[in-house]
Amino acid sequence: MRGLLVVLGMLTAMAQADMLDALKAYQNSQYDEARQQFSELLPLGNAQAAFNLAAMLYHGQGQAPDLPAAAGYFHFASYLNHPDAEAVYQQLVAKLDEQQQQQAKDVSLQLRQSLKIQPVKASSKATHYVMAIDSASGTDRTLTSAIKTVQPTFPRNAAMHGVTGYVRMRYLVDGNGNVRVVDVVDAFPKEVFERSARRALLKFEYPATGQFETREISMTFSLEGGSVITPEALLAVVEQQKLWVYAIAGSPQYQEALGTMLSLLGKYNANNLIVEPSMPLDPANPDWSVFTRPALGKEHHYIQIPEMFSADFWWQTAAANGNSQAQRLLSIYDGRWANYLFERGDGQVLAWRGVAHIIGGDIEQGNLILDSAIASGYPAAKDLKSALTKGDQR
Repeated sequence: MRGLLVVLGMLTAMAQADMLDALKAYQNSQYDEARQQFSELLPLGNAQAAFNLAAMLYHGQGQAPDLPAAAGYFHFASYLNHPDAEAVYQQLVAKLDEQQQQQAKDVSLQLRQSLKIQPVKASSKATHYVMAIDSASGTDRTLTSAIKTVQPTFPRNAAMHGVTGYVRMRYLVDGNGNVRVVDVVDAFPKEVFERSARRALLKFEYPATGQFETREISMTFSLEGGSVITPEALLAVVEQQKLWVYAIAGSPQYQEALGTMLSLLGKYNANNLIVEPSMPLDPANPDWSVFTRPALGKEHHYIQIPEMFSADFWWQTAAANGNSQAQRLLSIYDGRWANYLFERGDGQVLAWRGVAHIIGGDIEQGNLILDSAIASGYPAAKDLKSALTKGDQR
């Protein structure tokens, strides 16, 4: 029976999330603390937390061994797509009598009923294009429909140091085509380009439609004739900041950052990347050449990449490990995380869901949700409500 699957030799002070706290507690034989931390991750569909708890129950770490309960947790981990759990469960359940097997099934069922984030079964994962952040180029629908755009200024300090990056924003356009509220969703690096991007976007203009609408855009920052965003430059950041190393080690913060870099790599490469979930990858020796390989011929070249080279994989992993920024990023397009954060009273999700209700005509409910977002202290919520209240929806 194998024990916990933990890798703790490469942690830094930057890492600070539930999964790491649990792993460190386990390594220090603080089993009660580890069990509590792992248990808090179970509603998020964290397969590794379920597997680890099963192993602790099996080995009697911090408590008396409980084989039926351990079997139930292994079965639950299998339901969450843990790669090793099903085989371990089958070996263990064969040693239990009929009554104990029923106990294991009851434990697994109770754990499933507590889930807030239902798993996406491996069998339903089809080959798909790698997710890339929406382009802020001339082909972006956001820009082609704008009647006025403004180039953001490049921050002086960033220019002096040759820093490149991007800012992803969600924003509200009023019935007259004016941008009223800008909300930064993600940025890399943090606190470098956000102010410049926000200022520029507030000067955009769109055709008057008489209706409020929400939009999203990503602005990329690179110096013409100087530092530009290339796959090689992005991979250098991955290497210098050891994003892959610490992500594999279990740091949710690094996992979220790695997802961001892979999203950019999906955009800034010469080929169309297609995720193939069944494609193998050796985490100890990842082949990054798939991102730098030159395109073949005049047509776009299609290259398959393993699932661990996709932004979604690492954002999902970071989110399941308790990283709130990854959860927010996923909530934009994944209803499971949107509903989870809504139930938890996340200010950003509340704010934009309130906006959606108001734009959709459910003004009373929308205002109630926006008031909740304001009460949570989310900065953009008050601006959004003010803009919607003062604006005319003709």
